[in-house]
Amino acid sequence: MYCECEYGDGRLPLLFIVNPAAHSGEGYALWKQAEAVLQERSIPYEVYFSEKRGDVRQLAKRLTNVSEGAERFLIVLGGDGTLNEAIQGDAAFRTGSTRLYPNRFE
Repeated sequence: MYCECEYGDGRLPLLFIVNPAAHSGEGYALWKQAEAVLQERSIPYEVYFSEKRGDVRQLAKRLTNVSEGAERFLIVLGGDGTLNEAIQGDAAFRTGSTRLYPNRFE
């Protein structure tokens, strides 16, 4: 797992976990579309790519382990397995502060 980070003007970055292999490689293609919009609009972000099973769980745990009241915006791009791992690792999920917005590859 690794991070490509792009910071803007000090605003809190959006956090992305991307499974590039999701849906036969379409996960990476979807990320590239999202990245273009983020860069065009100068939105700060950090992106982490999973490389193997268990990476998403570890990343979600690390990225959501923040002090009470702190906000993190974690966006997960992948399939059912990726989302499942993110939920397992997301500390905020147990407090009810996580929102899920399902989408599918078309």
